[in-house]
Amino acid sequence: MFIFVMEDTAWMRYVGFLRAVRLFRLLRVLRIAKVKARIAVLAQLLHILQTQRITDRGFLILNIVKSLMVITVINHFTACCWYAIATLMEDDNNWVNVHFKDQQRPDDLLYLYTTAYHWSITQLTPASMEIYPYSSRERIFNIAVILFGLCVFSSFISSMAQQLHALQQLSREHRHRMSILRRFISEHHMSVALATTIVEFVRQKRGPQLQRPLKIDDIDMFSNFPTVLIHKIRSETYHSAIGKHSLYQYIYEEERDIFGKICNTCICEKIVDKGHEVFAAGDEGYGMYFICHGKLGYIYGMDDDVFDPTDSQEWMRMADGADAGHRQCCFLMTGRVVCEVAMWLLWNHRGRLFGDSVVTDLLFVQVEPFREVITNSSMLKDIRLYARLYALRALRTGKEGQILDDVWHEDETIEEISRLALHGGLEAAVTTLAANRATPARILKAWRQQAQAGRLRRTLYRPARQRLCEWLRCCFNSDPGESRELD
Repeated sequence: MFIFVMEDTAWMRYVGFLRAVRLFRLLRVLRIAKVKARIAVLAQLLHILQTQRITDRGFLILNIVKSLMVITVINHFTACCWYAIATLMEDDNNWVNVHFKDQQRPDDLLYLYTTAYHWSITQLTPASMEIYPYSSRERIFNIAVILFGLCVFSSFISSMAQQLHALQQLSREHRHRMSILRRFISEHHMSVALATTIVEFVRQKRGPQLQRPLKIDDIDMFSNFPTVLIHKIRSETYHSAIGKHSLYQYIYEEERDIFGKICNTCICEKIVDKGHEVFAAGDEGYGMYFICHGKLGYIYGMDDDVFDPTDSQEWMRMADGADAGHRQCCFLMTGRVVCEVAMWLLWNHRGRLFGDSVVTDLLFVQVEPFREVITNSSMLKDIRLYARLYALRALRTGKEGQILDDVWHEDETIEEISRLALHGGLEAAVTTLAANRATPARILKAWRQQAQAGRLRRTLYRPARQRLCEWLRCCFNSDPGESRELD
């Protein structure tokens, strides 16, 4: 019985050893799972890159890189299997022992891995090397790799060939267009300065134009979508641009349906190329602009066509003031609001606005459709108060000697007007004044309380009491002068 117990105890030791072996295998499985997770992350990264704004050339290059990465990973595992098959059995008849019999060969791990990887690549191409199978299992694995390469890797090679051919076609078309352009310049004996300007303009226009954000009209599949879904797409798309303005953000938060009507009936998309004119001095203003992408140039007081906006040297001279005289030149970048004053006043443009980047995307809010939407909504009172406060502030700017041009837009002033008109900042004071129960001291006290609660910034030059009285007088003035009336 004692001997039986001892033998059973020895078995338990073997069982513990087997458990350790199983644990080691489990750890190897976990390592394989980690590699699989990394490959999944890499595939997700490639998918994200494909969905970004890239050119056709960049998309083709990305597909080629993806195919090369797939081939690289498969060759890596093939090389590892080729080495494992050689060292799995304890015999000297394998490619590792035969190859490293030569003492002059390096025996480090890097050389061993690169040798196996080199062998795996040669099984997919007509190339050859000094490594051959030396046993039946190595020969069987070699045949399996060749058959696998015939079935799978041929598709990868054909796909890469197609991508390279398409890449060559893109370059060929561009070279053909450039050769036609150079032929035209040569046949008409154009000056060197003009020819340089034309070629530089074409080079600038080639790449960045394809990098602009896509618009709704650029997606052909949207033409088959129902109208309700298109309206939702427009609302969400335009909100990212016009939602930065406090007025439209307030409409979006309070009345989502009205905001949707504004996006679908009042807003249109405009694309402005470099040098193309948006409006000229003296033109009647019909709405405001939001710059979604690109850059615009504005010159105050320009009413002639002598200036060439495509000539960078001429533009720099005007911007430096050498030839501008009384004109004011400025650049308007992405996110700027242009000509909001035309929404609330009868306005004629005071300068010239034109595209300065290769492509500029604009959102244009039209006055008349906007007025119709607001007139038939429950927000008429708030928007009318905002319009009158804005008109008063704009007119004061002109009377104080400041330049009231098409690009006048003070963020702090707009935020202050929005808080007063849209968030109830003047509601208590207006109600008291309408009932004829207010004194200037009480009105000033109520206004100070609202100013402290809303963190209003006093940016005007006149005293606070006179400023508040003018605001309240404007709210109850039935004839706001030149302001647009929202009936």
